[in-house]
Amino acid sequence: MRVLLLLPLAVFPTHEGRLFFHHEERQESRWTQPDELGGVLGTWAEVVDESQPSRPTFWRNELLRLSLWKDPRPTTSIFQAALDGNLFFMQLYAEVEGRLDVVDPAGLSALHYACAGGSMQGALFLLQRQAEVDLPDRTGATPLVVACKYGCADVVKVLLDARASLQACCHGGNTALHEAAAMGRLDCCHLLLLCGADASLPNDTVRPPWIWR
Repeated sequence: MRVLLLLPLAVFPTHEGRLFFHHEERQESRWTQPDELGGVLGTWAEVVDESQPSRPTFWRNELLRLSLWKDPRPTTSIFQAALDGNLFFMQLYAEVEGRLDVVDPAGLSALHYACAGGSMQGALFLLQRQAEVDLPDRTGATPLVVACKYGCADVVKVLLDARASLQACCHGGNTALHEAAAMGRLDCCHLLLLCGADASLPNDTVRPPWIWR
């Protein structure tokens, strides 16, 4: 484990996939970024996008030149960061050598959450940092199965480029192709078939994926 020292503060990862900030002199610890680190890590401000008719809002850190759709300030875990596509937190977590393959009580890793949230940049970051591409959760679902279930075709492409297994099965014997077909995710089905997924492979109910198409 690496500790990142920032002024009189240090940043520590936990075994549960969280970060906390500790002030040694004051013997104080907290989960969220202290105000005194604004000069080092920047501060986040809500901004209105005036160029769009709907005037959507996003969060901007001018010091780091980063923008995020969701407010990153309450985030304390790698799982929430991956779900939201919060690269700021993910980079900070990786910098202090937090375990990227840590799992929550359901066996879900940060890569699973990035796939569920449709965060292509988050998935790319985790894979570039050697996160395990085929790590199964407690039901046997790999990140590819999750990405297909939620119809995140761009994330599916990233996983396939990282050589994610096409044969990995979750509960019920469903492969990624079964899940994509069951949910009507045609773009995901197309990508899987192009990469050699077996459309005749049955699940535990002896049902091949093509029945759902």
